[in-house]
Amino acid sequence: MDLFSQDSTVNTATDTAIEAPVIRKPVQKPRVIRRDSIGLTDSTAFIDSTLRQDSVLIPAKIFRPGISLFKPQKDTSLLSLNPFFRFTDPMRYSITIKKWQGKEAIFYSMIALLIFFALIKNAFTRYMGDLFKTYFRTGVNQKQTKEQLLQSPLPSLLLNLFFVLSIGMFLALLLQHFKLGLDFNFWWLYLYCVLALIAIYLIKFVSLKLLGWVFQVSESTDAYIFIVFTTNKVIGIALLPFLIMLSFTYGLVNEVAMSLSIMVV
Repeated sequence: MDLFSQDSTVNTATDTAIEAPVIRKPVQKPRVIRRDSIGLTDSTAFIDSTLRQDSVLIPAKIFRPGISLFKPQKDTSLLSLNPFFRFTDPMRYSITIKKWQGKEAIFYSMIALLIFFALIKNAFTRYMGDLFKTYFRTGVNQKQTKEQLLQSPLPSLLLNLFFVLSIGMFLALLLQHFKLGLDFNFWWLYLYCVLALIAIYLIKFVSLKLLGWVFQVSESTDAYIFIVFTTNKVIGIALLPFLIMLSFTYGLVNEVAMSLSIMVV
């Protein structure tokens, strides 16, 4: 009886336990926890690269030279030692192309002047002797020599022409030496000098003749004209070697020749 009663008691307790109502607790939502920004690590804090690290933990890097068969690399360190290679800005030089101006024409004109003077000297040897005697000597026979010179108009005219050509060349070279008249060609400049000399001495000759006739002093004016043209003939002959030096020399020799020729004129 007791056993059965115990069993029944247990069963009753079990039944009551099973039949007890289930109490459900409300489901709580997970709380969102916000992190404090103060506690965050500083983004500016970097790991010191100078600290020695274990080489075992560092992955080994395999060095592969960038050699390409199609695009060869230039060794700039080696090329920089070469004096013919420069890796800076290129150097620019200003080059002025100078046109060569030969002096063949001046050479031939000098030869022509020499030949012209040689022809006059050989054709009128006596006149040339009397000319230098009259110019460098003074004496009793000067009047007679002067009359002999006046009786030879052709050599006088040729020597006057030689004087004009010689002085014209000298003036053209003088203007070029002092950088004057560069707008003109040398031969045009020479022609202008010759024409100017002809005009000047022609006007001077006509004016002196006219003044001598007007004032009845023809003898004095004729003597002055004779002295002027005799001096011109001697100057034209004396300038010939200086013209050669002025045409074909440079530097100090040219300067000395220029100074001496100016003194002669």
